[in-house]
Amino acid sequence: MRHHESASRLISSLTYSFHSGRYSLDNVLRETLAECITVLEKDQSDKSISLFEVKDDILQIRDGIRISAESVVKRTFEKGTGFAGSVWEKGEAEYINNIDYEGDPRFNHEEHYFPKRNRFKSMMGIPLQVDEQIIGVLCIQSESEDGFCADDLRALEFYANLCTFMMLYDKIGLNTKGSEDNDSSK
Repeated sequence: MRHHESASRLISSLTYSFHSGRYSLDNVLRETLAECITVLEKDQSDKSISLFEVKDDILQIRDGIRISAESVVKRTFEKGTGFAGSVWEKGEAEYINNIDYEGDPRFNHEEHYFPKRNRFKSMMGIPLQVDEQIIGVLCIQSESEDGFCADDLRALEFYANLCTFMMLYDKIGLNTKGSEDNDSSK
């Protein structure tokens, strides 16, 4: 029931932002990310979220909850590198409990090395897909082993779809605005 009420509130905020122009899509996106943590089955206090967006064939963090400013600026992935890049390449949602930093090649690349103090023990990634194109990846990290379950993945797919819709709308809106500016200069 709570999940349904939260989803209704987010859709209402999104609709208001579309029609009024007084509430930004970035605000609704941030609220959506915050809501992702509240629907998880296990302890929510150790979770963080990174919303990656594909820009110039690189995954870059667009927004996040409980992530450092340094990560926002420096953490980027090419397709197939790191966990987020792997989700991007495969195009499939995945979660890993008990991450093996030495044995799993997605986590042992030097350029994506997590210092021991910042190492997560579980991670979940969901591609943000429009038709066959992936426009981003939603990653949720946990400081606990066994931080996620299959029910978490199913619940978060709704929020990933909502993020996909908002990011797509934002891209279309920016493209439309740019073409309007070009038309007005004629």
